[in-house]
Amino acid sequence: MLVQTGFPGFNSVIYSNNFLYMKNRFLLFLVFGVFQFFSVHSQSLTPTVIASSGGYYVSGSGSLSVTAAEMCMIETYSTATVILTQGFIQPAESFAGIEEIPVVFDAFPNPTNGRISLAVNSDNSGPVLIRLINMAGMVVFSVNEEAVPGPNTFDIDISNFDPGVYLLGYTLFSTSGDIESGTVKINLLNE
Repeated sequence: MLVQTGFPGFNSVIYSNNFLYMKNRFLLFLVFGVFQFFSVHSQSLTPTVIASSGGYYVSGSGSLSVTAAEMCMIETYSTATVILTQGFIQPAESFAGIEEIPVVFDAFPNPTNGRISLAVNSDNSGPVLIRLINMAGMVVFSVNEEAVPGPNTFDIDISNFDPGVYLLGYTLFSTSGDIESGTVKINLLNE
């Protein structure tokens, strides 16, 4: 069925089924749009805390949550009978990584004139990184060696460096995945 429109300046034909379809769609859009406009959206978060001690208490006049932990941003309120301290609880920090096994080693002679021996009693075998670090934190010398289980001795020549205090670092990367490490202070004299 065709419907002729009689608007001045327009002579268009509209199919009545299409007109009804569009009218219904518009009304549906209008109703849901108004509903969406007046509806309230909110979210609610339930507070959770993981702590070693504390409790939650409820009475007829309210509730109280108590947590024993390290807090920051602390503010305290008090009356004659009640003291309230509130703030944010810091989360526990946990780190994943490879545990380093501290190793006891000796560097001699210390102070030295440039030639130094590093004696290490290692629990594992594997590649060793020996580094000399100046007081600015820069690695000025490094050498790769190989360690075996038991006593190891590494001879190092650092006579080309300026006199001063250095850190000598030892790191063993064992084949089992363990890391043995240690650091000792070296006094270089260079006479």
